Amino acid sequence: MSAASAPLILFEPAGIEALGPPVALRPVWELRLGARRLAERVAAVWPAGALHYWTRPALRALCPPPPAAVFAAQRVLLLAGNQVLLTPEAPRLLAALGAGESLRRSDGEGGPVALCLSGREAEAWLAGLAGDASDWPAPAPVLRESDLGPLVDYWWELYALAPQALAADQAALLAAGDWQRRESPGGGEFFLAAGAELGPGAVVDASGGPVFLDRDVKVGALSVLTGPCYLGPGTRLKPHSQLHAVWAGPQCRLGGEIEETQFQGYANKQHHGFLGHAVVGEWVNLGAGATNSDLKNNYSGVRVEQGGRQLETQQRFLGCCLGDHVKLGIQGRLSTGTVLEPFTNWFGGDFPLKGLPPFTWGGDGELAEHAIDKALATAAIAMGRRGAQLTPEAERVARALFAATAGWRLERLGRRSA
Repeated sequence: MSAASAPLILFEPAGIEALGPPVALRPVWELRLGARRLAERVAAVWPAGALHYWTRPALRALCPPPPAAVFAAQRVLLLAGNQVLLTPEAPRLLAALGAGESLRRSDGEGGPVALCLSGREAEAWLAGLAGDASDWPAPAPVLRESDLGPLVDYWWELYALAPQALAADQAALLAAGDWQRRESPGGGEFFLAAGAELGPGAVVDASGGPVFLDRDVKVGALSVLTGPCYLGPGTRLKPHSQLHAVWAGPQCRLGGEIEETQFQGYANKQHHGFLGHAVVGEWVNLGAGATNSDLKNNYSGVRVEQGGRQLETQQRFLGCCLGDHVKLGIQGRLSTGTVLEPFTNWFGGDFPLKGLPPFTWGGDGELAEHAIDKALATAAIAMGRRGAQLTPEAERVARALFAATAGWRLERLGRRSA
């Protein structure tokens, strides 16, 4: 059966909020994993006109539902947006689903990751997701999978899965651009796209996996990059930097020591300081000397607090998760498993609480609400510096997040506003 024979709708499954800050302001399929967004992997194997999206109600301003004609079709395929298509047979398995058939996780938890319904049945099924209050999946020490490949349930799985994703995407990346192929001194290969440059004395070690420097990436003098690694278009790496297993979206400014970290893009961490086993959203800025811990002194598993919940992650190495538009002041210090939700502005010399609500402002023991108009004004300035714009739709989603988390902030911060 041909993939083109049915429309395919990516949907956000119940419990997707377990991914934390990375999905607070975007649908799950917009997450970058390695070099590409989750949606890009689906779009690469499915006809563009047959691919549609169904978001949570809170994000509907960013992504309207499919047109009515889709739900009039005799056969519609549905695919969970956190499903990473990394198996070669995934398109065939999807296309071969018959009416009423589904694919599920290998561990049997949660709802289906893919199913085939009539258009009317699909519309009713998707509408039911909004009222589904099922629990988040239990954090696991290993990635969950289906026959289509692994699934992403929690933010730390983004960098854990990135090496596998980069290996699977290598052929597609090379086919899509004009890359220079070079041998690394310790063995292995690295690749430079048009305009990418290595500064004097910079070292690329691809013995542990490939390194991709995309269009117009600039690597500063005497820096060391250890693969696997991907730096997105326009990203800059300061001199004397050390990167090991780092995946960055476009237009990042990086420096210091960074290890096993996924950047969504447009983030600044260009000063000295350590960042490891971390996930960083867009429009984040880390001040000079900012550092996170990614291992507890007693080597025990790391607990995180996100969405007002305490979670035992089953991870020994775990750094931090920084949501979109987070700002961390100079010499900022983050303990293991710290989660800073979107629009948090933290400064001062002490450690923040391990889980702060969206739109938090504070430092040195003082916490207040980050006023929504001030936060959005800062966001517009930061985005303008990279030639981007805070769209009315994105502003609506941010204001909805501010309203939805008011009770959480009141509980944690009191009534103060900054």
